[in-house]
Amino acid sequence: MWLQVNRREPTRPLTRLISTAVSNAPLPTNPHVHLLRRVFRISCYYGRRTNDPIFKTFNWIVRNPTATVPTPMLKRSGLRMREYLSWKPVILAQDWDDIVEHFAQKGVSLPEADAPQDQDASERQQPPTWVVLYTLCYKVRSESDAWKALALAYSQLSVAPPHLRPALLILTACWLAEHDLLVPLQRVVDAFFRGDHGVTLEDFHYQSLLQLIAQASSSDRVSPILRRIIDDLGDRPLNRNTFDALLRNRCASPTLGLAVARKMRAQDYPPTLRHLTQLVLLYSRAGWQRRARMIMRAVRLHMAEAEGEEVPMDSDLRR
Repeated sequence: MWLQVNRREPTRPLTRLISTAVSNAPLPTNPHVHLLRRVFRISCYYGRRTNDPIFKTFNWIVRNPTATVPTPMLKRSGLRMREYLSWKPVILAQDWDDIVEHFAQKGVSLPEADAPQDQDASERQQPPTWVVLYTLCYKVRSESDAWKALALAYSQLSVAPPHLRPALLILTACWLAEHDLLVPLQRVVDAFFRGDHGVTLEDFHYQSLLQLIAQASSSDRVSPILRRIIDDLGDRPLNRNTFDALLRNRCASPTLGLAVARKMRAQDYPPTLRHLTQLVLLYSRAGWQRRARMIMRAVRLHMAEAEGEEVPMDSDLRR
């Protein structure tokens, strides 16, 4: 196990030794902007894993919001120019009032947001799934928007293509986490794991869910939800990007760090120096000095090995 190393205990404060290993670069001043960048990356990742070109179309629109998508790109996404132009006002909408107004012009009404999971919207007039996905990706800003996004996602679940249904729940969970709406967030996570409306899950769905919730939340009150997701994964492995997101976010708590460390050991994942230093900080914050010292020994060994041979380490720390 990577925690079992025999080194002498540090004589200096635990946080001093690692102070140079943790980047002091500030996050963007607007956390929402930073989150939108993460959503953009996750949408690219989701598109590659599902081989659905609609996500490439989304990324083109993000870069060229007022321009018209080229016809060949629309065809590859299964869209006709007439349909795209008909729904383009949603893409250009500045807020949800504009979105709801355009929906109304199309005969689409949002269901009530108080308990959308209990509503059967299969007979309701629906916007195209691509419009809903784009709206969930890039149009949610406020807490009120998050509630509307929740209603919109649930109304679309029963009619969306099966491979896109997990994306509806993942994106909705992201915005609920951003606004600390923990009760509906837990309901969405439960629906995700239950496979409501025929949702079929693969490993990358779990990775995306964990990364976005961790990135979105600024409250450690979301940590129990993240820990439960990790527990419910069973033997499914997590990748480095997910471990990074779980440990390097504003909502990380000591107990979440402990759950992540156990998951690393369970799947025999070698932690990076960045992971180890983050665990030291989390454990020290909780007063868990014994656990912090154990990780600190691994940090010392990691740094010693780095002087003589190649070891798994973040690129930022090689400089």
